[in-house]
Amino acid sequence: MRILIVEDDERIASFMKRGLEAEEYRVDLSSGKSQTLALTKAATYDVIILDIFLGPDDGLDICRTLRSHQVQSIILVMTAKGTEEIEASSKNAGANAYLAKPFSFDHLVDTITRLHKATTPAARVRTDHPLSPDVPEHQADAFTKSDKVRPTSRPISDINSGNPFSTDPCSIQKQP
Repeated sequence: MRILIVEDDERIASFMKRGLEAEEYRVDLSSGKSQTLALTKAATYDVIILDIFLGPDDGLDICRTLRSHQVQSIILVMTAKGTEEIEASSKNAGANAYLAKPFSFDHLVDTITRLHKATTPAARVRTDHPLSPDVPEHQADAFTKSDKVRPTSRPISDINSGNPFSTDPCSIQKQP
């Protein structure tokens, strides 16, 4: 599976990239709108993980632009400011799912897996979206957590404290 991470924080992007590559995903990185549009024009991604707040760029604007350009990838929006209003805005922009930071790496991987398994091209079509008749349906309410522990089972927000890939069992945080 090919994934594009759109994140302007290099530490978070690098952490997510290494973790997803360890799970055997092919991962590309982007830090803004123009780079994201160029990458999605040049390659097809199964999943795009898109941060909402990208410095001067707006992740929801990027999401709307991708949908208006008929990008059919699953779009998973993430943000540090998780509110019902932002979740609704994400859905209206054409995102398939929404994750509020902090979230565990397990939850991210499980969400990607569930979205990919649950969405075939025929199942993605949504007729109620104003931008395109081909916008995938929002599926954020169907998520559950995994019992699988990975070395990267630390919340994304913890990457600034210590080594996110430590093998010390005391440093691995199992999420409830």
